[in-house]
Amino acid sequence: MALPTSLREHEELYTLTPADQEFVAAHRISTNRLGVAMQLCFLRYPGRAWTPEDMVPAAMLRFIALQVGAEPADLLGYAERDQTRREHAVEVMREYGFTTFGVKDYRTLSSWLTEQARGTDNGLALVTLLTAEMRRRRIVVPTLPVVKRLALACRARARREGVDCITHDRRES
Repeated sequence: MALPTSLREHEELYTLTPADQEFVAAHRISTNRLGVAMQLCFLRYPGRAWTPEDMVPAAMLRFIALQVGAEPADLLGYAERDQTRREHAVEVMREYGFTTFGVKDYRTLSSWLTEQARGTDNGLALVTLLTAEMRRRRIVVPTLPVVKRLALACRARARREGVDCITHDRRES
């Protein structure tokens, strides 16, 4: 969930397409352009909305600001209006097809991750797989404790199923 720090990662994760730039440019003032671009970039990676509490690496902020014709300092002004930030987050989610994590996603991802857990017992690997899958499906990644609980529950379910398989096979032998 950590933000990237190298220029190569910024280029891979945060280069805006011409369509992205057109969408961002529809927001007239540089403060809002940078804020909308930041929302879009954060939704793509790490997979959640940007909040003023997020410490954005200076190089990453410069990289994004340069693409939208803004100054890095514009982000401070954007952070002052909570309502604008929330409205823009919803607008970006709608435009790019992101959805919030809900019960249906929990069930679907739980089945998918339990299948993955049959191949590894590594909790960190399961958290990593789960967050990558959420990004792929354009589901806003919930807080880390929620992701960890889901991953651990799926790992436990896979273990139980494995034990059940072994004990069932022994009974038949």
